[in-house]
Amino acid sequence: MTKLYDEVKGCVARHFNLDPERIRPDTTLDELELDSLAQVELTCILQDELGLTVPQDTKLAPGTATFSELVTLVSGNAAPREPERSPATPGPSGNST
Repeated sequence: MTKLYDEVKGCVARHFNLDPERIRPDTTLDELELDSLAQVELTCILQDELGLTVPQDTKLAPGTATFSELVTLVSGNAAPREPERSPATPGPSGNST
């Protein structure tokens, strides 16, 4: 498996109190008891822990989506988080730079 697969698997196992051995590529999100609300929560977790930005309009097929499809979706649609910009600091004349 890929590094991303292992990272997503670790996040899911930790945050949803699942045995990592239970998570296989062909396991459906329903089998893991990840409903649509849990999928939204997972999106936030992936952003916070892995620094991925997942488009909000990204949807998985309810009931039949597999863990492998989730990882494929994340790897195909996710982009590294933009670095945070610091607020403009006042220059010597008091103007923002």
